[in-house]
Amino acid sequence: MSKRFQHMFYSRTTTSRHSTCLLHPKLWALFTISCSGAALAQLPSDRIDGAQANVAANVVVASSNPSTQTVTTARLAVQTDVTSSALRTSDTPDSASASKQATHELASTELISTEQVSTDQASRAQVSAERTSAEQTSAERTSAEQATNEKTQTEALPLDGWAQFERAQQTLEQLQFDVSFVQAKGQQLATYRWLHGVYQPSPDVAPIELEQLTPQDGAGVESFRKNNRVYYSSAGQALQVTQNSHIKELPAILFSDIAVIQQLYAAVPGSSTSLSGRSAQLLRLAALDPQRYSYWLWQDAQTGFPLRLDTVDSNNRVLERWQVVHLQIKPHLLADLEPLAVAQLPQLPIAPLTDSPAQIRSQLGYIPAGFRQIAMPSAVQASSGPVLASWLLSDGPHQISIFVQPRQTGSVPQAYLDGATVLLMLPKNNVDITVIGPIAPALAQDIAQGVQIASE
Repeated sequence: MSKRFQHMFYSRTTTSRHSTCLLHPKLWALFTISCSGAALAQLPSDRIDGAQANVAANVVVASSNPSTQTVTTARLAVQTDVTSSALRTSDTPDSASASKQATHELASTELISTEQVSTDQASRAQVSAERTSAEQTSAERTSAEQATNEKTQTEALPLDGWAQFERAQQTLEQLQFDVSFVQAKGQQLATYRWLHGVYQPSPDVAPIELEQLTPQDGAGVESFRKNNRVYYSSAGQALQVTQNSHIKELPAILFSDIAVIQQLYAAVPGSSTSLSGRSAQLLRLAALDPQRYSYWLWQDAQTGFPLRLDTVDSNNRVLERWQVVHLQIKPHLLADLEPLAVAQLPQLPIAPLTDSPAQIRSQLGYIPAGFRQIAMPSAVQASSGPVLASWLLSDGPHQISIFVQPRQTGSVPQAYLDGATVLLMLPKNNVDITVIGPIAPALAQDIAQGVQIASE
């Protein structure tokens, strides 16, 4: 990349962290302001079997218990002995006495035998009762486990891919959370702390959505949001106010209107895996246009919170990765957000321009499918030279910026890919045309070549 190109795209938001800079401070400040309408280019049953086996063992022991046989055998033996004694003593004077004694012994033996039979019957009844109780407990346990599994599956697995995606968006709007995440773009790695909460001091007051994003790699721009007003604060700079539904450093795809997303992508549920000790469910957002990038989204199976988002090209090559490394969901508003909840902040963002500040007659000859032209928030100035014309395109989650400047001697066509964001410059006639956005280089080339310039 030429020195002129590097100087032009020097960014104050990344100056303190990366040696490769993209936008000049003045140009970047105005680019940041351009986020007021739609943000500028996004740089991005063992227990059952056990119980049955135990019951079966008890039944086997009970059925094999020789108590019944012992009673019968004892009774027969006594009867045999008494009969034999009576036959032997019938001819003697003491036969009557002996007969009475034998009869008494037989009655005693029968009493003992009857008691043994009663004890055995009671034992059988107890075993049967235990078996019935075990079977009932096992059945209740099985029913409870099935009900739990069905409830878990119902909560963790939405009906379709779009229900899964909508669940992710709802968690980002409704939950109170403290998150740390990393953002990898090429060789660059940035770490942020992200706080979110909903403040409602009383039921008769409308809730206020609060958000704060702080870089963890050193000094930089701190961003915070109060409902639809986003504020950017950095040392030595005036507080900037824009109007947006999210902070631009966060993945725009997660905050875009689902009806718009459905026109650009197909939602395809994938397999589950483990991320940071949590069970995560994959959802692929496959681009319907092959020139558009796709997304792979992993969500926490329990809460639906986004845990990882990969931006991939048509060959499934990862261009950018956004991943949560720490997640805490709280039942109440975070203490760090309480000052923001009561802070008095400016409410009026910079008003967008109604027309492009073109100094030459120009127009876009090609606009990619799904994109439309929107108003540029402010006039763009660059230290490398005046901006003769500029446009801003949007498809909802993504923005593309196009600039026209006077051509400088020695300028040549060049393109630089910063993660999923392309920066392309194309000399054409007597001007240099620059295209910036999260699109494929070939698509940026088509946009640049379609710019039509006519001198005054």
